Amino acid sequence: MPREVKGYEDVPLTIAKDILERRIEEEEALDIQRKTLNYLTKFSKCKPEVAAQVVSELCEKFGLRRETSVMIVNVLPSTTDELRTIISVEERVFTIEELNEILKIISKCKET
Repeated sequence: MPREVKGYEDVPLTIAKDILERRIEEEEALDIQRKTLNYLTKFSKCKPEVAAQVVSELCEKFGLRRETSVMIVNVLPSTTDELRTIISVEERVFTIEELNEILKIISKCKET
């Protein structure tokens, strides 16, 4: 039976994994759900709580759009050049100090 979409929000892979795991516990998983869960398990890089906190911090502190913050958490760039590639979609230029601060903030994800 089709379900109603109640809303939409960009979330990091690790949060999507958490949501899907809970959904699979409630009912038998479809093949596409198992494959998606396998993908999410391989590419999730930090705990859901930490990812949510980092996304919020990036949005608030640097004015990044949520989808950009989510992409940063999903990729976890390790250099300013990698980070610059991701944030190039933003409508402003970031200083090297800001880029280094972003890298410092996302390092919280690497610790978990």
